[in-house]
Amino acid sequence: MRNRYDAPGGIMSDALASCVGDTDYFFETVLSRAHLYRPAAFDEGAVPVSTAEIDDCVTSRPLAASSVRMAKDNQLLDQKLYLMDVGPSYVGPRDTIDPVKVSRLIDAGATLVIRPASLHLPRLRRFCKDIEMQVGQGVDADLFITPSNARGFEIHADAAESLVIQLQGSKHWTLYEPVRPWEHRSFGIDPPAELSPVAEYTLNPGDFLYVPRGMPHLARTADTLSVHVTISINAIRWSDLLTSVIQTALGAPSFAGPVPLRDNLVSAIREELPQQMARLGQVVQQAAAAEGVLDQILRSDDSMLDAVRSNLLSELVTGTKADVADKVRLRPGVWPVVHRGGQDTAIQTGRSRFRVSGSAADACEVLMRAPTYVKDLAEDTQAALEAVEVLFQYGIAERCPD
Repeated sequence: MRNRYDAPGGIMSDALASCVGDTDYFFETVLSRAHLYRPAAFDEGAVPVSTAEIDDCVTSRPLAASSVRMAKDNQLLDQKLYLMDVGPSYVGPRDTIDPVKVSRLIDAGATLVIRPASLHLPRLRRFCKDIEMQVGQGVDADLFITPSNARGFEIHADAAESLVIQLQGSKHWTLYEPVRPWEHRSFGIDPPAELSPVAEYTLNPGDFLYVPRGMPHLARTADTLSVHVTISINAIRWSDLLTSVIQTALGAPSFAGPVPLRDNLVSAIREELPQQMARLGQVVQQAAAAEGVLDQILRSDDSMLDAVRSNLLSELVTGTKADVADKVRLRPGVWPVVHRGGQDTAIQTGRSRFRVSGSAADACEVLMRAPTYVKDLAEDTQAALEAVEVLFQYGIAERCPD
């Protein structure tokens, strides 16, 4: 039985499994090692975003040009070609796209890319955040609309783990032997003739394809317009993590002094360098073990700062309160770090830090392990209710969907 993404406002019971199938097999055998193709992974209507939602996003809202790219034959188009024309007295937001111009450009062979689409499409955003909670790293999504008999980009490789879901029409994908999987940014392949194809697939609505980071690929349409979404797992590299830990360690006072002041400077540095390196190793270990340091580094990625805050305002307006029988959980995309220090107990999410009571911190730590009923968050019922209300107000927790 396939996992299904519920109606708007619903939660995927296991968003990643709906894409990859057996998640244990995916993590142990496939991830970063091989591609994965799953035809008909999603039933009709079960994909995490519909064409109607996409149409509403593009045509009915002021979509900022900074979220849009258009390309044709591997060339990015000038934004002026699809910006809204406004006069000096216009009171709406400027630098937004003109849906008519965008549609005409697509009809003329250009590909539309909304990046990141997960910021503009609520169901897709929640889907991404559900995957994020499973993989522990930042997840976002880009949307691609490509007209028939076209390709927006030449052979290239991405620096993220890519989960591709075909939404409408069909698109033919050619995958090649991986190259430079350590690259930090997406990159083109030159010359492409040196690449060896390893697989070819034609994706139809509901089909899924996983493309590992660093695997070159070419996607092109045939007789139909194609709409697909690429969900990116922005995995943190060991080099990035170690660099951040070392930078933290280098802030120690022991490294603030100058190198030896001698006429034979190079020889003096070579003599003292082994001691400094040994000291650095010790300080790095201490920094990595210090409370909150790794959490701060790992959760500072901008793609992990936009937790799902749906219904936060409506609950405030209606005055909805928690009940002891409610089952609650962390909001998707929230990565709390609890800091304890007597009167300075706090919960940090992203770059925000909230001072809370000890009971609220306790409740947060319980929810970090699993969704829990309010009555089970504290021995005292009133304390549990007050703790949950604090977590609700700060957008850290929410009621589990029915």
